[in-house]
Amino acid sequence: MKVLFLTPYGGRTGSEMMLQYAIEKAGKSIEPSVFSRKKGEFFAEKFKGNYFFTKEKGSFIDTVLNGFYFKFFKKTLQQKYVENLDRTINPDFWYLNTITLTDFAQTANQLNRPYVVHVHELLGSIDEHKIADFDLMMKNAKLIICCSEIVEKTINSMGYFQTVLVHECVDFEQVKIKKSAIDLRKELGVQPTDFVWAMSGTMSMRKGFDLVPEILSKLPRNHHLIWLGGKRDTSLEIYVNKRCKNEKLNFHFLGEKSDDYYDYLNAIDGFSLLSREDPFPLVMIEAAYLGKPIVAFDSGGVKEFVLDGMGKVTDGLDVNKISIEMKKIANQEILIDKSVLKNRANQFNAQSISELWFEKLKNKMNF
Repeated sequence: MKVLFLTPYGGRTGSEMMLQYAIEKAGKSIEPSVFSRKKGEFFAEKFKGNYFFTKEKGSFIDTVLNGFYFKFFKKTLQQKYVENLDRTINPDFWYLNTITLTDFAQTANQLNRPYVVHVHELLGSIDEHKIADFDLMMKNAKLIICCSEIVEKTINSMGYFQTVLVHECVDFEQVKIKKSAIDLRKELGVQPTDFVWAMSGTMSMRKGFDLVPEILSKLPRNHHLIWLGGKRDTSLEIYVNKRCKNEKLNFHFLGEKSDDYYDYLNAIDGFSLLSREDPFPLVMIEAAYLGKPIVAFDSGGVKEFVLDGMGKVTDGLDVNKISIEMKKIANQEILIDKSVLKNRANQFNAQSISELWFEKLKNKMNF
């Protein structure tokens, strides 16, 4: 079965790691061709000869050319590229990974090519799309895969019912610890009696980056928070860094990590999910697998994931409530069972979730 997968970046985002796991586990049952808007090194490594992307660099000249092309042909150069790719590959269907690909849904409809939409987003991201574009994409999708119960409930409430639930997953074979937790903590200036929290995600309001100083200010001075994730050119960084520096708060922005990502996640004492909205973040699964207690706002899929003995999910976006629960966990006032954490994480392993994904895809797309 030939499938043309379309995705935004081809990088190490949660949705794209999930896609890579699923394609890899499907083996020879699927003949994949993968397109991304930008050249992502992760996909370039994983898919090699069947990975495609346009050579645009987002320069002024590219913008002008795209503008002229769209004015005359009512499509972008990327849409034209994908049309040509479709003609060459002649896939049985397209797979739109994330709801950001409304333009390609339009192209698929024009070509009468059936397609799947994989939704990894909630209302904050849905709000970014025009009604006509989003509705066209969703109502004409042959199948809509939802990454969590809350996502499926949201999509159903909008009137789109061709949905199936397939949770996000993690390939635990890739979780390898290579560096000493003690050494990493020393490098960060962490004392043996200090308690270290971590958050992972792109520096943004949606991920709660702005809440870092307010939460740290309510915690004991021996609490640290490290942030793993992509940096953005945003003035929000000034606010967070200035407050943390002026108030002498223990904040460590470590940026994106690849080879030593799990080393840092293993070196922490607890995981704090500060997102305002997060459908089913992979990092909470990774943290649980490593036995780290979880504290989170009720931001989406985390409420489905966290069981008794794993930590605490607080109602609303109340920094007072979450800081109280963080102190309780640090003081061992909340029972944490590492076996419950690891067993829960194992329910979302790449092998079993990918098998479920393939079964749902095969049944609905009739191959």
